[in-house]
Amino acid sequence: MRTRNYRIDRDRPARPERPESVPLSLRDLVVMNLAFIMPTIPYLLYSDIVKAAHGASAAAFWFAALTVGLTVFNFIKIARSYPGGASVYHFIAEGAHRNAGFVASWALFLFYLSVPVTALILSAQLISKTSGVPFLLVIIAFAAFAFAVNYIGPRIAAKVCLVCLCIVIAFTIIYILVCVLAVGKGAGVGHVVSSVPYKGSGAGFGSAFLGGGVVLLAFLGFDSSNTLAAEAEHDRNIIPRSFVITCVIAGLFIFLQLYVSGLIVRYSQETADLTLIDIALKAGGKTLMVLYSTGIIIACLLAVTAGQSAAARLLFALGRAGALPKHIFARRDAKPDPRRRVPLINLLMVSLLTLLLCALSSQLPLLIGISRFMGAFVLLAVNVTMLLHGFFAKNDHNIVTALIVPALGIFGSLAAWIGVTPKQFLFGILWLVIGAVLSGIIPGTHEHGDAIGRGAGGHDIDNAGSRSASGLSRHGSDGVTSKDDRPHRKENEGPGFGRREKREKDILSDKSFRLPPSRDRRF
Repeated sequence: MRTRNYRIDRDRPARPERPESVPLSLRDLVVMNLAFIMPTIPYLLYSDIVKAAHGASAAAFWFAALTVGLTVFNFIKIARSYPGGASVYHFIAEGAHRNAGFVASWALFLFYLSVPVTALILSAQLISKTSGVPFLLVIIAFAAFAFAVNYIGPRIAAKVCLVCLCIVIAFTIIYILVCVLAVGKGAGVGHVVSSVPYKGSGAGFGSAFLGGGVVLLAFLGFDSSNTLAAEAEHDRNIIPRSFVITCVIAGLFIFLQLYVSGLIVRYSQETADLTLIDIALKAGGKTLMVLYSTGIIIACLLAVTAGQSAAARLLFALGRAGALPKHIFARRDAKPDPRRRVPLINLLMVSLLTLLLCALSSQLPLLIGISRFMGAFVLLAVNVTMLLHGFFAKNDHNIVTALIVPALGIFGSLAAWIGVTPKQFLFGILWLVIGAVLSGIIPGTHEHGDAIGRGAGGHDIDNAGSRSASGLSRHGSDGVTSKDDRPHRKENEGPGFGRREKREKDILSDKSFRLPPSRDRRF
């Protein structure tokens, strides 16, 4: 019997390995946050702000900025207390209760949907009114574009959003400069430095406080980079830094638009319903109105893209943590590519929900009220969790950071609820009740205690073998091995693995054992 001789060509180069994914940088995270925030002030909230604040829109801004600053401080502080994850679910589940974390994430999911849907409806109405393009066609085109960008991958999505965001910022700067020049030539109040945007028409503390509750919604979305923690660089501080930078940049543009708009048009009953597009027409004519309208349309498209990404990855994080069925929500693409790691099922689900919610275009005030209710609830939940964790659980002995800061954050968060109508409030309560019921009946919510840090924060190892955002490999956030990983590791760790695992259990069961102090003082 003749045997074949197979020759191995040792000089032949090995098959090139699949390229690893490039982690998202701090700039990418800030871009995705700003993409969610930018369209809120120009077209969605301005008339509501001036009505609630009676023209004192600049004073209302500083109330909102103070509340957001306190909430971001609490976010960062509780993240340092539980450094394993980077999500609202993880923070509240560890600081309060896992069911409370699910309800807060349930509310956050609806907020991530309602704000982009509102922006999509308004931009479609604007395009249909000015160009005659059918409303439904604009809705489908925008939703398809957002899905395609997110499907390509988070890195490419961040680059596309960066280009569009630069255009939006350029048009916004043009609007601000033209308004300043118009005021300098005698338009509006006639003075660039004026107290009119702070005083309004006899507005007091109560009016500024109520207006601040509306301005507060313009900042919400600064935490959307939480959902991209798995694709971020191996730096535990990158998520908190993205919060701070996002709030500073967004706050600057929000304040300048509110201030210069208050200089152009004094508040009165006749001007209460004006949008910034109308003010652009008064300040710079039709040219500025067209430029600013174009910027608003692009910003709304960005909001749809960033909102779909945040909502889909929030579902993925809840699936990884076991708060939702893993076999549905914790799955990535069937053919994972390190450069395109997307939860495809979740993304399709969110895209369909976006189209379905657009059918409520006649109920636009209801959608805006729902987003206001859900955003305020998430802020309230974070501040209450910090109060429970720091003051009542006595984990923080500083009375300022443990009691005063969370209490002020709670007080500011309540302002966003004051203007909610009874219908909007009842719908919001119904949604939270549904979330509370689901948190009790889903089996995974009672069995995922060890998976909170690993799944909610997104710090995991997927099928492509990419390292997690925290720099750990095949371990959870607390270094504990998950049950799903043990059989694979037992084959590769050698015959002594079982004995080492037993010694680790003996050490952990010894109550007198203490770990040496860590050299990393950041956490």
